[in-house]
Amino acid sequence: MKRLLTTLVILTGLFGSAGAVWADAQSDFDKGYKAHQAGDYAEAVKWYRKAAEQGLADAQNNLGNRYSEGEGVTQDYAEAVKWYRKAAEQGNAHGQGNLGWMYEYG
Repeated sequence: MKRLLTTLVILTGLFGSAGAVWADAQSDFDKGYKAHQAGDYAEAVKWYRKAAEQGLADAQNNLGNRYSEGEGVTQDYAEAVKWYRKAAEQGNAHGQGNLGWMYEYG
């Protein structure tokens, strides 16, 4: 019984911290989106990168877009593909479409 309780406490801590990380990533993504909408691409890249590095697929796709378009960063198709692939591997439809587009049009 003590072992079961210990396991439950550990799992609760793990799942709780995963939710906090997702909330942080979503908050960073939202900041990036607002900066992007305002035309501040360098600021958008900063926040998208933070969220993307935490594994948020929408941020990975949007960061790929910034590299593809050269907005807020030097245009770099290889870097765009890297981020599109990360999003696509998580099942993100936009990332999958963008990755396919990059392969088709090189």
